[in-house]
Amino acid sequence: MATVIPTPSPGRRWPVPRIGLIVSAVVIGTGCDSPAGPRAVASVHVTPETWTFTSISDTVRFTAQATDARGATIPGHSFTWSVEPSGVVFIRDDGLATAFGPGSATVSATTDSVTGTAQVGVVQTVASVVILSAGVLVRALGDSVVLYVVALDARSFPVAGTRFSFQSLDENVVTVGPAGWVKAVAPGVARVVATAFEEADTATVEVHQDVATIELTPDSAVIEDGTTRQFAAGLKDRNGYAITDRSPEWRVADTLVATVNGGGRVTATATKLGPTAVIGPCVRLHAVYGCSRGSRTYLCPFLTRPAVLLGVVLLNRPA
Repeated sequence: MATVIPTPSPGRRWPVPRIGLIVSAVVIGTGCDSPAGPRAVASVHVTPETWTFTSISDTVRFTAQATDARGATIPGHSFTWSVEPSGVVFIRDDGLATAFGPGSATVSATTDSVTGTAQVGVVQTVASVVILSAGVLVRALGDSVVLYVVALDARSFPVAGTRFSFQSLDENVVTVGPAGWVKAVAPGVARVVATAFEEADTATVEVHQDVATIELTPDSAVIEDGTTRQFAAGLKDRNGYAITDRSPEWRVADTLVATVNGGGRVTATATKLGPTAVIGPCVRLHAVYGCSRGSRTYLCPFLTRPAVLLGVVLLNRPA
């Protein structure tokens, strides 16, 4: 049986399948939303947004992201890093920042002429207190010395402007003022504490009086042959305070005229004098503490322990 293909009549329109129209519409619509090139950078976000360093030379790494107008991240961007003002933080090209000095600064990351920022500060925290003048020696009562103290952060950099409080643990030996001046009160060894932000250090202060003068009493005397006389020697430091924990060494320049014991008692012998002599020679009595040099012990180096001379007139009894 032969198949008959209908022949369209002139002017007749053939129907188009409805599914074909729908597919064409979908394809055309999708093609209109395709991107037309790289996305523009709308903003730059720096992380962390804020950071505070507590020690000089501490470091932190900043990172940056570029985003478009919708807030979506745009990968593949490199950034130029900078910081203002200078002197607070130093930042490398890879975003690693290092604390340089106390203060505040702004860290910036720039790409495609768009910049993002973060705020940084350097506020040193006291991690330790060190007394630089430890082992202090004071050589006279009433003298004062100052303790030099420094506060350090965790990386041992000085924390400028730190205020310290001071305390003497042995006030019968030394006292200490609010500025760290230590004053000698009595011979001995004392401890002084410096404190800042609950951190502290202790220094040892020794008070040792150097002998500056020796005063003899009496300063002259007349002693008959065969009799004795007691003398006293008062040792003093350079501020005139008595030294009571030491005794001088007693000497007589001419033992044929007089002798002296360790306690300062002088005995007239006058064996040099003839039987008719009435007035004997004047001899020198020395009270010496250290650094003696022959009979001229009063010429001690630096006058740290000078001796005082005493004239003694001896009387010889007539035969």
